[in-house]
Amino acid sequence: MNKNVMALLLINVMAYPATADVFNKSQKTIYLKAESSAQIFSLKPGQTYTGQQDGLVVPDAHVGHVFKVVDNINVTVEKNFSIDTFASLYSSPIDKIQATIEQALVGGWKDKQFIKNHPDWIELFKQSTL
Repeated sequence: MNKNVMALLLINVMAYPATADVFNKSQKTIYLKAESSAQIFSLKPGQTYTGQQDGLVVPDAHVGHVFKVVDNINVTVEKNFSIDTFASLYSSPIDKIQATIEQALVGGWKDKQFIKNHPDWIELFKQSTL
């Protein structure tokens, strides 16, 4: 690979670190799945989770469903439990476009069928049925 191309890629990664923060503006605890493991985190009302995550659960609003989030997408759970997604401010312009399209195509609410192909989501799914 060309050294100039490699340098540009490295600068892009350093200038625009991957992130996918979650902001909980609801009055209930929500749950998140870590990006690279099956670890589950709880996020109390008013808290923010900073860093990569793979998806979340809003138990009171979407029983039996998980919300898939792609890389470089931030999520806000609003007071009425609606979900707002938006490209990370720290993403490069190209990553913002790609992430927004990918979220529309493969992200969003998933039911039990999703778990069949993603067994690492089982613990998160359990949180959605409490």
